[in-house]
Amino acid sequence: MDIQDYSRGRDNANSKLAFQQVKVMIPKMQDRVLNEVDGVSSTLDIANKLG
Repeated sequence: MDIQDYSRGRDNANSKLAFQQVKVMIPKMQDRVLNEVDGVSSTLDIANKLG
């Protein structure tokens, strides 16, 4: 089995652009996840609920 270098795409133009677009959504998604944490639901339940 060959070892894959998953960091190959790091710091290229597409990666930088994607990060700029996603970093705006991260805090909102963190809030949505935290609002779903109730001590009963599993992480899979929360992921399914949030899509």
